[in-house]
Amino acid sequence: MFDQDRRAFSSGCVRVEHADQLAELLFKTQGLEERLAKKRQSGRRSNTSVPLSERIQVHIIYQTAWLEEGTLYYRDDIYQYDDQG
Repeated sequence: MFDQDRRAFSSGCVRVEHADQLAELLFKTQGLEERLAKKRQSGRRSNTSVPLSERIQVHIIYQTAWLEEGTLYYRDDIYQYDDQG
């Protein structure tokens, strides 16, 4: 999905590319390395809910235009947020 131009296929959830890397970072910053090691040893790849001891801030940026290496890119404004500015 992350290699596609149009990725607005969710029903309100936020999809994360490299979710395993994000989970590993969260486990380490929360002091949960032992729990992560046990999860890896089990070999099961199932969804697991792990409460964090400290809250983290998540910033979501919605962009319909951006500049990358001198090229201006545009995407459809699927939520019609551009008209509100």
